[in-house]
Amino acid sequence: MTTVAVTFVLGLGLFLAGIFLFARHAEKILGSDVKEMLKRAEGHKWFYLFLGIGVTAIVQSSSVVSSIVVGLVGSGIVSVFSGIIILAGSSIGSTITAQIISMPIITYGPLLIAIGLVLWTFGLSGKYIKILGIGSFSLGLLFVGLVLMTGAFAGIEETSWLAQQISCFAESLWPMFLIGLLVTIVLQSSSVSVGISMAMVASGLITPLAAIPFVLGATTGTNITVNLASLITSRPGKIMARGFFVYRLAAALLAMLLIGPFSFLVGLVTADPATARFVANAYTLFNVMAAIPLLFLVKHIAKVGAWLSPPGELSPKEFIAKIRKKKANHLGN
Repeated sequence: MTTVAVTFVLGLGLFLAGIFLFARHAEKILGSDVKEMLKRAEGHKWFYLFLGIGVTAIVQSSSVVSSIVVGLVGSGIVSVFSGIIILAGSSIGSTITAQIISMPIITYGPLLIAIGLVLWTFGLSGKYIKILGIGSFSLGLLFVGLVLMTGAFAGIEETSWLAQQISCFAESLWPMFLIGLLVTIVLQSSSVSVGISMAMVASGLITPLAAIPFVLGATTGTNITVNLASLITSRPGKIMARGFFVYRLAAALLAMLLIGPFSFLVGLVTADPATARFVANAYTLFNVMAAIPLLFLVKHIAKVGAWLSPPGELSPKEFIAKIRKKKANHLGN
């Protein structure tokens, strides 16, 4: 039991490190370029969608892109409508990581780490070369982490009680949805949550079909990040974040209610439904299907966000300042 737990925690740690290491460095190196591209594209709906996809696929973190977009919308550089479309594209771009780790190349993790260290550490000039090195190193960490997590979940079978508990949850749709939601809120990355579910599928602990509610919960939980970022921005940023969250929650709940037909569609685009690729395809298909109607409903989504963001709403900083002022006035009297 101890060995299983240590192996899983080590694998999860490497997986998290791979996701966040690249996101942190990519934001530092490419942050100004990303902001400039987003500003220039104002008013072009389809371009914004594909820009959100592309930038997130490169940066490997929808959380980073979402935080940048919240800042641009809050400052008035990008409109609420365009910001919502970028977030939709970013949701699709975040699935690239799941598609990569579902490929039968995860055993090359150590090699990618070695190549990445050479490109990153030994002074090859140019920020894009450095990003390539960091990307290779991070992807290697993802692969090694996934291999360790898969081995740990396979080891859980030796602990019949724990395996039985996980299997019990896997048979219940809504508990799995809530677990996916909560895990993603804690880890702040749907890619990590989906990676965990893929490891469970690869180890045979749960079936690919049982992982779908978990994935739908994860895609909903990842939108918490953009809402947290919007707390310290102006009203337009809040409108975008809250409207988008409500739309994504509604889309996930609809997919849960129609989980049979949705699973059938995923099976149609998956060569072998018994593999982790089924989970990756479910993640991608949901985000693509949720993005298409959004393009035509963006004004309604913004209206919902506006209703949830009343004028004059205080930010946490302003709220604390107001409380302190009241306290000071009370003490003064």
